[in-house]
Amino acid sequence: MPKAILAIALLILAAPAFAQEQPEHPVLHHKKVHTEIVLSSDTMFGTTLLKAGKYTIDCDHVVIRITSVSGDVLDLAQICEGREMALESPVTRLETSIGADGIAHVDKLYLRGSNIEHVFIH
Repeated sequence: MPKAILAIALLILAAPAFAQEQPEHPVLHHKKVHTEIVLSSDTMFGTTLLKAGKYTIDCDHVVIRITSVSGDVLDLAQICEGREMALESPVTRLETSIGADGIAHVDKLYLRGSNIEHVFIH
């Protein structure tokens, strides 16, 4: 009987430690983002070349996935890198630069409804 009382007392004392919330990833509290883009020309996302065409973008604030609408092939999946902005982007837009190879390279990607400034290193 004393062991049972001791076990119950330990559970009562330990309960607050189990009840504490676990720290969240800084951006996991935001909703997932899904959007579409149309690339008018071949474009480099980091080291991946995406051909001109229509793509869907899914971002869960940990991984960004870009998939061709025409073939449902996952063309790019990478860890979300970039700073967390104070506000969500009101529109989807790409910031690009033209590389020495004459191809557009995405520097930053802003997704409508996301507060992550996605950065692609090239």
